[in-house]
Amino acid sequence: MKERKFCVHDPIPPRSVIAVRDKRGRYKALIGKTLRVGYYRKQDGLDVIWIVYPNGEYGETIDHSHLYRYFQIIYVSSETDLYGVDRPVLLPLS
Repeated sequence: MKERKFCVHDPIPPRSVIAVRDKRGRYKALIGKTLRVGYYRKQDGLDVIWIVYPNGEYGETIDHSHLYRYFQIIYVSSETDLYGVDRPVLLPLS
């Protein structure tokens, strides 16, 4: 079965789990950390992916092309609300 590719028209769901793939790249400080995709923001659009750090803090942003270049998708969430309306905030990982 072919791996699903996400894009601005079919964005990766919030709460999905990602990990840094390249040990030499600009995200090397995040190697070994469990990162999640945060909820999208309407003012940013669906190609601005918020990286959520293990402590629950929203960090930097990437787009879908950066996602595939620098990160590996570990788990794809079943979340259907892209903007997190009436959803609980992402809590720190235990």
